[in-house]
Amino acid sequence: MILDSINFTEFPSHISTTPLSMSTPPFTSNDKRKPSSETQTTDFPHPYKKEKVEPLYTKTKNTRCYRHSSSNYASEFNKNNLILSQKLQNFSREEQCKIAAIWDSFSSSSADCRLLMLEGLVNLSCVRQLSYLNQEVKKQLRVDFMASASPEIGFKILSFLDAKSLCQAARVSKTWAKLANEDLLWHRMCVQHIDKVCHKCGWGLPLLNRNNRKKPIKANFASSDSTENNLSCSPNQNQVAIDQDYLYLQNTCSPRVFTTEYSCNPDDANCLTLNHTDSSNYQPEQDDNTKLSCFHGESVKNNQKKSWKKVFAERQIVAKNWKLLRYNTTVMNGDDSEVLCQSSNDTYIISAQKSGRISVFNSSSGTFLYSITHSTHPVTSLALNDCIFISGSLDGSIKVWCYGEGRLIRSITPFQNQGVTALKSQDKKLATGCINGNISIFDFDKGRMYTLEGHTDKINQLIFLGDDYLFSCSDDSTIRRWVLSEKKCTHIYNGHSHIIRGISLNISSFLSTDSKPSNNNHKLFSGSLDGTIRVWDIDSGKCLSVLCYHGEPIWTLASDSFRLLSTHNNGKICIWDSESHQLLHVLHTSNTVINSISLSDSSFKFGDSSGRIIKYSFNSQNDF
Repeated sequence: MILDSINFTEFPSHISTTPLSMSTPPFTSNDKRKPSSETQTTDFPHPYKKEKVEPLYTKTKNTRCYRHSSSNYASEFNKNNLILSQKLQNFSREEQCKIAAIWDSFSSSSADCRLLMLEGLVNLSCVRQLSYLNQEVKKQLRVDFMASASPEIGFKILSFLDAKSLCQAARVSKTWAKLANEDLLWHRMCVQHIDKVCHKCGWGLPLLNRNNRKKPIKANFASSDSTENNLSCSPNQNQVAIDQDYLYLQNTCSPRVFTTEYSCNPDDANCLTLNHTDSSNYQPEQDDNTKLSCFHGESVKNNQKKSWKKVFAERQIVAKNWKLLRYNTTVMNGDDSEVLCQSSNDTYIISAQKSGRISVFNSSSGTFLYSITHSTHPVTSLALNDCIFISGSLDGSIKVWCYGEGRLIRSITPFQNQGVTALKSQDKKLATGCINGNISIFDFDKGRMYTLEGHTDKINQLIFLGDDYLFSCSDDSTIRRWVLSEKKCTHIYNGHSHIIRGISLNISSFLSTDSKPSNNNHKLFSGSLDGTIRVWDIDSGKCLSVLCYHGEPIWTLASDSFRLLSTHNNGKICIWDSESHQLLHVLHTSNTVINSISLSDSSFKFGDSSGRIIKYSFNSQNDF
């Protein structure tokens, strides 16, 4: 017997008091650790742990054991030794020595001998012991392939996961989290989803503007009469001059004072300017606590970049709010006059009333800022750029305002006895539609104006596509496509049986940087009082689809890459999928006719006949 040959006097009492964690794990051939001097010179080594142990190799196949070659094995070994030493104290000294001898014999045996020992132990085990082995072996066989593999392999594996799976992978361990939160992975995810629909998962994320980029300023707003001939809006604002009855804008005007804030709101896309650009060039927003002053020329210092994972998460929340129709509403009241048109940007919401007045609101809070008077005739159209807005009235006048101060820059009347019914600006061009069906183009860069003739009735809406293409809809039930360089109409879209109130281009049409449309299948939406929405191929002029909701007359349209909004005669707003053309939601928003609507990635605003401006916000910062 083994116990007969053991002289217990050789084993001091420290066997029961020294924890097993004091011992070291076996050394492999590639292990750079050296045994400490204490271990080499100790007088009383553990009977169940030799100082030198053969490397744990499988000699038959000459492959290294994954478990013992893992970088985490040393810590696991010490932890398990501590647990085993505590359990060993519950046995007598004789049993302790017996167990230690078995462990020592097993650790010093070759790989083949170990397998044979295990087979014999399994053969001698009862059901309870086999059940325990089954539970323990499953735990020990769990392999962390991410920790053992190189970071490049782990990165490649995680690149095949979707966003939800990546978030779940980040919760496995710190090693997994470091790989799953890699910025390059989430950048790919953003490029795959932002401003487009992913065909693998069916989700698309909004591009989003920069929100709260400019704060409205407080100023003493002068009346229209006192500023009629005043050309100066602020020291940094550009001047407006009249040259041969043409409106000529020099440079671009900037608001008087504004601050730059980069918040956690996903409304921040540095690539988004007046024209949409490819979302792959998008850079994440930056946290900035400094203020930018147009007066003092203070530079903005961006100290910290927002991670792409955070960019994706914020836009995912906005997209989910749209899908589940979770929103907050803000009601803005101007005067009691009917709202004929309204337009908005990141900072301001501007509405034009039938009474001839223009009301300006804060876009984020909905606070009323000021009101100005254009004329005594109804204001039918608005056009905005970075710092000025242009208004047109039925008396034929066009006025340029600085909305930072509410000051009139210049007023002209290019049309005699011809009311202005539509305005649209693009870079240094301004298109105006008149009540007689003519379209006038003001080219500020060249300082000239020319007229496009073709429509036979009032122009209702104008849309630029690039710098050289213009779309117009009219009361004559037609839509025309104009080539500005050639000053002629190239396409006429026929199909509606009644007045066409609004048109809208699929926003993906603006992703090309070229002035000419590419070969992509661009879509044009048109809404008519005949109760239908028609989807057109802008190149061929063919009607691709006809949408209808109970035959209610349609007053205006707005669309982006993912959805199409239509307002109806009964005060309802229909939300359609811009790709599949399916009706997603119907909102009961007003009891009167909605004359104008504007759409952004995280909200939409509309004005109705009661004089109200209502904003529906799907922003991620809102609490629902």
